[in-house]
Amino acid sequence: MSLTVKQIESAKFASGPERLSDGHGLYLRLFSGGRKSFIFRTPVTSGAVTWITLGSYPEMGLKDAREKANIIRGLFADGKTVADVRELLSGKEHAQPGLLDFLNKRAPSYVDEESDEGDFTGYPDFDGDALDISMSEEDGPSPMQQIPHPTLSLALKLAATFGSEDAFIACFGAPSSVFVLGNIEPQEVALAQDLLTLIVMPPGWIVASEARMLKGEPNALCLLAPEITNGRVAERVLNIFGSDIRTALSLPDRLFVLVPRGCEFPPDLKRALPAPVPIAPLSRAICGEHLRYSHGLGDGKNQVLLEQLPDEKALTELPGSVLSAALRAPTARGVVDRLSSAAEKSSKRQKPDGPRLEDMDGNSPALQAARHMVADLAAWKEGTCEWSELTRSMILHGPPGTGKSWLARAMGASAGVDFVQASFAEWQSAGHLGDMLAAMRRAFAGAIAKKPSILFIDEVDAAGSRYDTDNNNSSYRRQVINAVLEQIDLLMREEGVLLIGACNDIATLDPAILRPGRFDRKVQVPLPGKVEIAGILRSRLPAKFPLSEIDDLARAAIGMTCADVDAAVRQAKSIARSQNRALEFHDLRTLIGYSHSEADQALDWRIALHECGHAIVATALALGPVTRIMLEPLGGETVTQNRRNQSLLRDVHAGIACLMAGRAAERLVLGEISAGAGGSRQSDLARATNMALQIDHQLGLGAYGPVWRGDADGLALHDPAQRQRVQQRLLNAETLATRILQHHQPELEAMAKALMEDRELVGKRLEKMLESITPDTGIMEVSTRETANDKETNQPQ
Repeated sequence: MSLTVKQIESAKFASGPERLSDGHGLYLRLFSGGRKSFIFRTPVTSGAVTWITLGSYPEMGLKDAREKANIIRGLFADGKTVADVRELLSGKEHAQPGLLDFLNKRAPSYVDEESDEGDFTGYPDFDGDALDISMSEEDGPSPMQQIPHPTLSLALKLAATFGSEDAFIACFGAPSSVFVLGNIEPQEVALAQDLLTLIVMPPGWIVASEARMLKGEPNALCLLAPEITNGRVAERVLNIFGSDIRTALSLPDRLFVLVPRGCEFPPDLKRALPAPVPIAPLSRAICGEHLRYSHGLGDGKNQVLLEQLPDEKALTELPGSVLSAALRAPTARGVVDRLSSAAEKSSKRQKPDGPRLEDMDGNSPALQAARHMVADLAAWKEGTCEWSELTRSMILHGPPGTGKSWLARAMGASAGVDFVQASFAEWQSAGHLGDMLAAMRRAFAGAIAKKPSILFIDEVDAAGSRYDTDNNNSSYRRQVINAVLEQIDLLMREEGVLLIGACNDIATLDPAILRPGRFDRKVQVPLPGKVEIAGILRSRLPAKFPLSEIDDLARAAIGMTCADVDAAVRQAKSIARSQNRALEFHDLRTLIGYSHSEADQALDWRIALHECGHAIVATALALGPVTRIMLEPLGGETVTQNRRNQSLLRDVHAGIACLMAGRAAERLVLGEISAGAGGSRQSDLARATNMALQIDHQLGLGAYGPVWRGDADGLALHDPAQRQRVQQRLLNAETLATRILQHHQPELEAMAKALMEDRELVGKRLEKMLESITPDTGIMEVSTRETANDKETNQPQ
């Protein structure tokens, strides 16, 4: 009558195949509608499963049902047969299938997850009022039949979870005790309810699905679980489930809660309920016991085959549908081979796409931060440091295609932990606000369930800010941001999960999201340099390509994003395949890099002068160290680490002069300027104009004195006097930049030629070129002399 589960922590538990298949037992039920009912488990056994429906609640109360149940128990105790009971008790007969058929009907379907919405037993024609007695003893015990694989697998996992019947009873033996069983696959929740109620629960106990109906009954408990729809718990159902739990907690009866994987309780219930005990995962031992019953695996062969199964972690990650498909193999050897093959395929799919951190060249701040976090995670896993000592979160920001996702996946590959990827777009596609928040919670819960792990959230800037001046959807945005903050805070309390975010525009994010403790580090990911591009090419190209050719390609690709380089390599390989030949260097050369035409060379020379002009003036005015100058396919970039200053008027004029230095360099060497300084709101000219406006409108350093006039914008330039002041400031700034560049014109042209050749200047070489440019504070005097009589002109004075 009970299953001895060998090799599962020596568990002996009365929930096994023999009971499931033989189907002995007498069950007395008080029906309450839907899946709600009371089950009286009796000590009496019969030759087959016997259901007796005592009545319908609330027409028949629990007290009357108990009295009627005691009468029926007494009849069987006196030796009465089912036929005798039929004669002694009134009511119509209702033929019902055996327990095996019942479990077959209740077993989850991995093809169609729509659950049966009938009553507890799954019999749609049950009227709930009659006395039902099924399968008389004269029919004899049912023969041994094949148990559905999901049913057997779940029964074994329950057995391994509790270990013994005594241990199971101890979980809720004390009055008013609360027990939470968690991490159950959503499609197994209904079946777990059935197994716990009909098979695992000891005789003499009452199980109810509504707490308020027990009213302090001894040997009784309330078993609560959420309804599963399409493999998940809907937000509405989660709210109802939480309300049912709160009601049950307010009553004195025992409470047993089933929590599906990915189901997140509100904060109050997380504090009120004990920590969930996770259901035992699928293991080699459980697989061996499963095969012993389903495929006749003998003890002698058991250990040999168990050693050939996938490891415990790989087995745990296999979906139930994969396990069921593997168990269809006719032999135990076939099952093991199928499981091993599925685990290998799953491992390949889960491997992060891209290189490991160890394979990535360069020493950018983002790469350094990634390496430090992975090293710290490894130290924590080894026990050499505390989790509280680690940097646990980082947000990567920068233009699209710069490799933020690539870097995050490389962290997952190097750390050797589960990599959980999510995005705001994915969450929003789940449906309305409630569905989106549920999808968000599932992502965070999934990362916690797989710890140690890395949770990567892309497109974080889609969250926006609660302080955005755009009032459209402000309520929706506020609720989303509040939910994000809540989930990050909960995640930060867990040990073993690193949080990595990525966004393009970090300035649009809510300040509360960016504060330390949520995202500890904020790291910019700029366009890749020559070293980084060379590393990408080496990882994507065949080994036959010599390093000199790869370096030449990397130099030509400077200014391209990581995504651009990766796309170019894939396109080149596609061209070679279409021509039925191997990839050649010229395939890539036509797709990557700059043109050698005379017109393009002239444009690159102008851009090089422009960018080097910014670098020289920034150094001369001591604005901060210049760390990088590069040519891009459609322009250039100069990166300066701005120093803190006192925000004096001369500091503002110095910043404007640096922005105007590109125009000044073009005019100085080439004799005329281009439109390269203008264009978008982020252009040199737009930023310089805005700074000149701020002097009067926001900084209290201009014509209006100590007055803040609001955000400066283009409308302010409609005032002729204001327009003249701004224009004069810009012309004065360009004059200052021109004087500096005239003094350093040889260095300007030499630096521009070097930039033309290498496409990028960084590190020691750039420092050496700029070391002859010494800061000169005296040269700033000309820029700070502002008079009302400054003459408006189109040329610098």
